[in-house]
Amino acid sequence: MTSSILESQRSAFEELERIEQAISDRISSNPGLLPDSIPLSTSSSLHGKKKRPFRETVLQQQEISRFVKRYKDQSKFLVSCFDKEAAAREDTENSLHPAVLRKKELALLSGTESDNSFGAVLDQFYTQLGKIKDYHRKYPNETVEDLASLYENGLAKAKHQQKLLEDSLMSGTTTEEEVAEIQATLGNKKGVNILLSAAATDLDLDSIFSGEEFYGKYLDLIEFHDKFLNLKFLPPKEQSLSYLKYLDNKFYDFGDEKVYPFATRLRDANYFEYISSLHRYLSQFLIKTHPLEDGELILKRIDNDFNNAWEKKLPFPGWKFDKATTESSNNSSAHGVPDGTETSQGFYCTPCSKYFSKETVYKSHLTGRKHIKNAEVSKTATNDKQGKDDTQIRLVAYHEYCIHSLAVFLEKVVADSKSNVERKRALTDRERQLEQEALDEQDRLLRTGNKKHVGILGLSYSDDEDGANNNNENDDDDDDDEIIYNPLKLPLGWDGKPIPFWLWKLNGLGIEYPCQICGNYVYKGRKEFEKHFMEARHIHGLKCLGIQPNGLFKDITEIKDALKLWEKVKQEPSLGVARLVDSKKDEGIIEMEDDEGNVMSEKVYNDLKKQGLL
Repeated sequence: MTSSILESQRSAFEELERIEQAISDRISSNPGLLPDSIPLSTSSSLHGKKKRPFRETVLQQQEISRFVKRYKDQSKFLVSCFDKEAAAREDTENSLHPAVLRKKELALLSGTESDNSFGAVLDQFYTQLGKIKDYHRKYPNETVEDLASLYENGLAKAKHQQKLLEDSLMSGTTTEEEVAEIQATLGNKKGVNILLSAAATDLDLDSIFSGEEFYGKYLDLIEFHDKFLNLKFLPPKEQSLSYLKYLDNKFYDFGDEKVYPFATRLRDANYFEYISSLHRYLSQFLIKTHPLEDGELILKRIDNDFNNAWEKKLPFPGWKFDKATTESSNNSSAHGVPDGTETSQGFYCTPCSKYFSKETVYKSHLTGRKHIKNAEVSKTATNDKQGKDDTQIRLVAYHEYCIHSLAVFLEKVVADSKSNVERKRALTDRERQLEQEALDEQDRLLRTGNKKHVGILGLSYSDDEDGANNNNENDDDDDDDEIIYNPLKLPLGWDGKPIPFWLWKLNGLGIEYPCQICGNYVYKGRKEFEKHFMEARHIHGLKCLGIQPNGLFKDITEIKDALKLWEKVKQEPSLGVARLVDSKKDEGIIEMEDDEGNVMSEKVYNDLKKQGLL
């Protein structure tokens, strides 16, 4: 149904409020979404919030970026609705302007266009009401746009749907088709994607970032490193430059004349293509890794700085204007020597491209009509070539300046990229494979907190709050609004996340070892089982059986086996039973006497001697 302009305005105002609330909820639950340019105040209550996983933070930043874009579009629409100048114009080209439509609709509702009587206004009201009824009679199943559901946190929405599913299954009021539909809706959103609202369900980080970029944490300059190595003017020493050295400073330090010879790089077409593509990549990387900052404004500021430096001929890294001027004049020269200078072949005339054997002949032809015409054409061509050369030089300088400025702005990312390359070089192939498997597993697992319950689909959630929409809970419950996909019921690690499946399998945590001496306590994994023999629970169990703890009882978990071994130990002196049973008596067997004739046990004597009291 084509709504009126006033209804569109009302809907736009409501959407602005929904977007503001949605952004506020997400920042309240995860202050790490704020960019570095907007730090928290020292008195902010958001301090002390637990950090969320990196990918979760990046995903929500991209989602908020979409909200902000929609917010700007709706704001522009509302501003245009109240444009008085546009509403005052009544030309045909301006008839569909929102301000004009709003003015006409207000006049129609108030009856000011033709008849301002109460009856005319009432007739107009019933006419519009009839149109609305006819529309809904024609389309009875038309869905109503729910802005609250559109911007609702996907986590809270999934919890609500799962709760409805469980309640309906308990009451038996839901058909199998409805259950399958709800299960399919919940099952399609796994891992961190379950956090997304309905307005950003198609958001996919894997399509925004490459694998090497790791969701914007590192730079992916492998392609540009290959292009760099294929530059023809590179010296042989630099043609084998490693990727790590390239990341160090070679991709943005254009002041090294040995690597980037000034005169050569201005004329090399491959070099121009290389720096233009590198500049384009860094600009796009800046925009997609800073979604909540105005990336276009940062790039515009860099452009303005370059224009100012170029106009005032201010030197910047890797560029000197005196060399550029010399190079430009050399490139624009069509002949090595000035016209009229004697050479081995005679006197050369550049416009006519001809040698003259004698100087008198050369000078006489300068006044000819043919030479004057050729001179005019040559001057025009020279000026055009000079202009093209100046444009080319300016573009080279522009790309180099922007690359250097962006590299400085992304200094932390460049440093992290170098560290990541160094770390990967130190890994074996097996370690790289395990790391990749761990990353793949973490992609579909979310961190979980305390007081979690597992639902029908293996989705864990908390009963304590309604997710990100509840702003009145304590900070201790901040992590209770999470929902994870953990069908394998993997144990939690030190950071509260389910451990990777490969680590669970490597440590054999799926194998259970019960111990009867510990009260039938079950230990998961061989490492934990072997460790428990020296722990307090097992030692206490042995003492309750009247057994003196000893290394002989390691790997014994049955009570009957432990008692049987204890009887055997007491009967065979070779097993050290005398020291186990009569240890207290043995302490006083050996007696020692000091210089003054005092008699004491060997243990007391040694202790006093060590303290220097004898």
